[in-house]
Amino acid sequence: AALCSLTKEDVGPSSKIKPTNLVSPEVQKRILCLYHEAVEEISTEAATLVETFDLKASAAKVDELIRAWILNCFDHSDKPQGYAAYFGASFMSHSCDPNVIWSFSEGMVPQDTFILRSRRAIQAGEELCITYLPELGLLHSAAARKRELQASKSFICTCERCGPGAVEPDLCRGYRCPSCNQPSLFHPGPLNGKTLSSAFCKACKQQVSAEDADRLISVERELQDRLELLDKQVEKKLVSKVLKEEEVQMLLRMVGDSAPGSVGPQHWLCERLWSHLSEYYEQKQREEDACRMQRLRVDYARKGYPSLHGELAWLLEAEADLLCRTAGLGTNQGRAPGLHDSDVRRIAQRATV
Repeated sequence: AALCSLTKEDVGPSSKIKPTNLVSPEVQKRILCLYHEAVEEISTEAATLVETFDLKASAAKVDELIRAWILNCFDHSDKPQGYAAYFGASFMSHSCDPNVIWSFSEGMVPQDTFILRSRRAIQAGEELCITYLPELGLLHSAAARKRELQASKSFICTCERCGPGAVEPDLCRGYRCPSCNQPSLFHPGPLNGKTLSSAFCKACKQQVSAEDADRLISVERELQDRLELLDKQVEKKLVSKVLKEEEVQMLLRMVGDSAPGSVGPQHWLCERLWSHLSEYYEQKQREEDACRMQRLRVDYARKGYPSLHGELAWLLEAEADLLCRTAGLGTNQGRAPGLHDSDVRRIAQRATV
């Protein structure tokens, strides 16, 4: 993207960059007006680009363009992977509870117009905020969101969900209470940076002991380590080829949707696990278990972040697709032979309302 932000004055006579990929000095000036960190030390990437593409532009200027794109670009396409920058939209603030959602125009003139739509009722004078995270990121824990934003956008989020001035604990990081065994304990990190040992169960109102807090955090860390390993393994193999049944049962015992579990079920790591297990069960042709995992994902999406978000819509669509596949229906075909009205009603009843 930075190479497509150069002017004709920035390229040498033997440059490999096509003239059609260059911009005017005015456009480049606007890009450099976008927020980016000052260049104190030129990156290896910028220096390599200048040499490889025979650029007249200094490596410092190329580095500035790279940083401006990293901190201000919007995802545009997946295949091929592409990004876009919009001058006005780049000045919008982030929130993990955004009141607007952005998209690109489709079938409109001019093409790729940046469009904002409200997620909820907006009061006069209220600031319009988007999220810099993908929709799934809104379902991650406050600590995970803060790490992601600090790594990708170079700031520490202090929005109404991340704190330190939040009004409620982290609804994406829940545990089963050691006192009453109800899944009603949530990490108070957004409440002025409190630790789990200062949390009170919403059901029994008991405070968590330091010993129990350490145990819950330890189980949570173990589950995260196992999921990170699983994420890497399924990049090369089907999840049904990676996991054995005893490993699946061990992972499920860690999750709080059953009495022995500790983490969740209202926890972002549980959603990651259920995503893998839904595929695992479908590949094993255990349709009922696959649908159960998908329903757990939908339930978490509704409770972990109750506001309107795209991930819930995609999860509901995935659940509908799964129900159709288990009924022997393709996405574009009619009713399967022998599938009667009673069968259709039974499938509809299984869908999440």
